[in-house]
Amino acid sequence: MHSKFLQRTVSRQTLGVVVITALALLWAAPAPAEVIWQGDFETGTTEQWKGAPKFDGVKLVTEPVREGKYALRIDGTNAAKRGANDRIEFQHQPKPPGTAEGTERYFGWSIYLPRKFTDTSHTVGYFETRNSWSRLLAFEARGEDIKFSTRVPYRLHWTGKGKLTPGRWHDFVVHVLWSRDPAKGFIEVWFDGEKVVPLTKTATLLDENVAFFQIGLFRETSETPETIIFDHVVEATTLEEVIPSATPKSCDCRVPASSLQRCRDADGFETGHRHQVGGIDDLRFVPLPAAGGENEWLQFAVAIVEQSALPLPRLRHLALVERGQMQGHRLPDMVLRAIQIHGHNAGFAAGQAA
Repeated sequence: MHSKFLQRTVSRQTLGVVVITALALLWAAPAPAEVIWQGDFETGTTEQWKGAPKFDGVKLVTEPVREGKYALRIDGTNAAKRGANDRIEFQHQPKPPGTAEGTERYFGWSIYLPRKFTDTSHTVGYFETRNSWSRLLAFEARGEDIKFSTRVPYRLHWTGKGKLTPGRWHDFVVHVLWSRDPAKGFIEVWFDGEKVVPLTKTATLLDENVAFFQIGLFRETSETPETIIFDHVVEATTLEEVIPSATPKSCDCRVPASSLQRCRDADGFETGHRHQVGGIDDLRFVPLPAAGGENEWLQFAVAIVEQSALPLPRLRHLALVERGQMQGHRLPDMVLRAIQIHGHNAGFAAGQAA
């Protein structure tokens, strides 16, 4: 009997240890990653956004896109003037406890500019209070320069001189703990995958009113038409959930002919010229295409671009690509005609081999 009692006691003790260990592991585990909301237009409509603007210049497009099949394009003019600004904006109001005191969130979005902004003030994503209508966090731009600031009180955290380049996607991520207490609230910011603002303590709420996010065309009024395209707008609980994939879909884009460089031979580029391959629209903008994708015939040239910043003193690899012999692969009767390098992205024009 004593032996059976001892066995039962040991079994219960063992079970207790197992339960306590399981609970400890559960408590120690990080919060599960969760996408709380997406505004990526993959429904083929703007229904993910409540009260979406109905301007003629607002439309879904299938290229360029940052992810999936669709992005949202705004062709803006001063017909959208409200006060001193032209405004065509989409709003996202996080569901409770979204921006309540003590809530922590990640927000990410991507924008694409076919041409650089004018040198007037633009806003390319910001948070504002409901009812009291005060800005809390904002990305602002002039031309190709961009900056990020918080507003409780105003503090400039980062300036990206020449960073908002046209003809490529730019990715924004904000990590925020919402609080009126500057000792509790904080922000972190990433731009194009680089952390540009380390975790910084600051008040991120002004008052008891909730915050909401706005993106679109917001600029000082101007007679110059401008276009902004945005995609992959996400609210989530982890950084990984808001970071888009590394390979945006390619698109046709217009660039000044003077910015192209034509492949002359294996030794260098002849700059300032454009080989006629049916016109400037034949330039293909290819940000880091994946192997086996729809731009497979360009992937080898882009791989060379990734490995070394241009201008290269010797372009023998590109000459091999032009002849369709890169790494033993035969490109299907295509020859490289022109190349434009813009940051980590490459624009190519190619045509049928003679």
